[in-house]
Amino acid sequence: MNGNLVLSRYAGEAIMIGNDIRVEVIEIRHSGVVRLRITAPPDVRIDREEVRERKEREGTADAPQQG
Repeated sequence: MNGNLVLSRYAGEAIMIGNDIRVEVIEIRHSGVVRLRITAPPDVRIDREEVRERKEREGTADAPQQG
């Protein structure tokens, strides 16, 4: 990684990455789970980290998005 940035956001607030990727905090549950909405162009691959790692291990990293 080239660098990192730590931000605090409340539910309903968002951050922008570049000009066309938006990450919005939808909900923060009492259990500590944070729900996010990511809006990005269709050519941007978005995976949960554990899904990406599994795809890479299985050699299916370029497979269609499944969640």
